[in-house]
Amino acid sequence: MKAQYEKVQYSQENSWQLLIRRLESIPFEWHFHPEYELTLTLNSKGERYIGDTISEYEDFDLVLLGPNIPHTWQSRTSLETDKEQKVYVLWFDTQWIEELSRLFPECQAFSPLLLEAHRGLHFSQSVAKGLLPLFEEFDTATPIQKLTIMLSILEELSSKHDYQPISVNQTLSQQDSDKRQQRLLNQLLEAIHTNYTESLSAIELASMVGMSKSTLERFFKNMMGQGVNHYIIQVRLGKSCSLLIQTDKPVSLVAELSGFNNLSNFNRLFLKYKQFTPKAFRANFK
Repeated sequence: MKAQYEKVQYSQENSWQLLIRRLESIPFEWHFHPEYELTLTLNSKGERYIGDTISEYEDFDLVLLGPNIPHTWQSRTSLETDKEQKVYVLWFDTQWIEELSRLFPECQAFSPLLLEAHRGLHFSQSVAKGLLPLFEEFDTATPIQKLTIMLSILEELSSKHDYQPISVNQTLSQQDSDKRQQRLLNQLLEAIHTNYTESLSAIELASMVGMSKSTLERFFKNMMGQGVNHYIIQVRLGKSCSLLIQTDKPVSLVAELSGFNNLSNFNRLFLKYKQFTPKAFRANFK
């Protein structure tokens, strides 16, 4: 259940990517990518894992995520059991939106919304229901029609403030990065999400990308809005939360499988960031 780096594949006929998923249930697939992601989930109820936050979601779940935020949805049930669960997923990268704003100054109106998206944004059901007809047009639209629909959706979302930030610990930072910086960040994130159960230090990560420890810490804070050690803790806590919800493993084993080699330290950090003890967190979700 590691958050895997996901490479979003773009078709030659699109400058951004659309995926329409039709599923019996949404599986747990914790991942991250450098693109922004807008997701509308229909006829589904379950848990939503976004960064360091786990919450329940229901029908008409509309979420906008900034780059490199680990996330997944996992459904428990369909609201209408005789119908499929349907998910619209829209991806676009930072360079795309910057170039769009350069060529079309009108699109600069999207900037405040996209800055807020670095914490993850959950829109109200009324906003999602109002935008549903636009999303449904994607089903049969041509590539150029899809682009105009996409811009219409971003315009609508930019004009509304009926949303809540999902991850309160994520700093609002504008990731004004070039391709080399993004490549280095992806390398660091992949290393963290692959090895977070091991002893992982900032010095080792810095060596991996040819930086000094102080340079790495400045780079990571600038790109992710938080320190590298804080991020590693959040990844480990995210793993522990998923284990507490999905399994009946003892808390001591959950701590070990999540990368914490000291149970007392695990309990202290869990209470600090989740406002629950691990046992209380498990009981609350069950």
